Amino acid sequence: MDWDAIGALAELVGAVGVVLTLLFIAVQVRHSASATNTNSEELRATRLRYAADAVSRFSELIAGNKEVASIWRRGVAGEEFDQDEKTQFSWLFRNFIQLHSTGYYDSGDADPIKRDSNVNIVADIVSRNPGLQKPWAEAARQFRNAARVEFVEAVERRINSTGSVVDT
Repeated sequence: MDWDAIGALAELVGAVGVVLTLLFIAVQVRHSASATNTNSEELRATRLRYAADAVSRFSELIAGNKEVASIWRRGVAGEEFDQDEKTQFSWLFRNFIQLHSTGYYDSGDADPIKRDSNVNIVADIVSRNPGLQKPWAEAARQFRNAARVEFVEAVERRINSTGSVVDT
C-alpha cells in the first residue's frame, strides 16, 4: 500500500469516528432531554400535591379549631378585633392568599384552569365580603413587593370584573 492509500484509509476511519461520535452525542442529548422532562413532570406533580395538602391543612385548621374559625368568620365579616385577634386574622388571611398565589404560579401556563381557579377563589371571597377589602389592599401591597405582581393583578382584574372595586 502506498502513502496515498494509507492517508485515504485514515481519513475514512476518522470520518466514521466523527459520525459515530455525533450519533452517540445525539442519543445522549435525547436521553438527557427525556430525563429532564420526566423530572420536571415529577416535580410539578409533587408541587401540586404539596399545594393541595397545604389547602387541606388550612381548611382543617379552621374546621378543627373553634377559636380560629371564629376569628376567620369575624375577619371575613369585617368585625372589630383586639390586637391579638387582628394579628391572628392578618396571618390567616396572608396564609390564605399565599396558598392560592403559590397554586397560581405552580399551575403555570400548562394548566390555565387551575391557575384561574386560584385567582377566582381569592377574588370571589374578597369581592363578596366587604370586610376583606381592606385586608386585601394591605396584602396586595405586600405580595406585589414579594414578586407576586402577576397574581395580584389577575385577582384585581377579576374583582373589578365582578363590579366590586378594591382600592390598593
